[in-house]
Amino acid sequence: ASIEREIAKNISFLVAYNYAKSTRLTRFVNRGDGRLYPGGVSPFERIDGSGIGEIRSTESSARSLYQGVTFTLNKRFANRYQFQINYLLATDKSDDDNERDPFTFRYVDPRDLTPEYGYSDRDQRHRFNAFATFLLPYDINVSPIVQYRSAQPISLVNRGSFPNITQRNTERLDNEFFTLDVRVSKAFKFGERMELEGIFEAFNLFNNRNPRSLPRPLTFNFDGTVSAGFGEPRQAQLGVKFKF
Repeated sequence: ASIEREIAKNISFLVAYNYAKSTRLTRFVNRGDGRLYPGGVSPFERIDGSGIGEIRSTESSARSLYQGVTFTLNKRFANRYQFQINYLLATDKSDDDNERDPFTFRYVDPRDLTPEYGYSDRDQRHRFNAFATFLLPYDINVSPIVQYRSAQPISLVNRGSFPNITQRNTERLDNEFFTLDVRVSKAFKFGERMELEGIFEAFNLFNNRNPRSLPRPLTFNFDGTVSAGFGEPRQAQLGVKFKF
């Protein structure tokens, strides 16, 4: 649901609300876990070590809830400049983020999955983006872009034990992201059919670290991270574009 209104000439303000509730999501549970049975012993195990140990059950018992409010301020190009600013305030909760990972169990104890409901691995409370274009004297074009994303959650290493289990994802990773990029260009025309454009670009102007994720093996990684370490360092480049 969204509403957009003009608040001044060439300037509009938009508010949008997004709601997404999912049920019957995939969850992997070890039904051979002795904690699920009287005496703490699985009936499928044998004293001599034979029998069946782990029984990996694929179940549709997980759930998630996403809610987000977006605020957007937009100015159309007029008087030699334009801009757009948007801010997203959101919460993303679930009780299992393991739907694509058949190799591990994320829960603390299969007897009580209630503490598993909390902020999902995808949760990012704040997202901010802004970009603008300014046409300066002598037709110099300046375009800055700002991006910010708050940190994602992580669970405590020791979340306790049944029946005193700490809710998951109560802490935050060190993966807050901020970057400022700038592009400056000027075109020189030769007649009506040829144009030479000089370009200067700078990325991550403040040289922020922008960690992608905590370094860890990525061979069997299913949280959407395809690389570890830090983001791109500050970079600058010059270019020339010839149009004909």
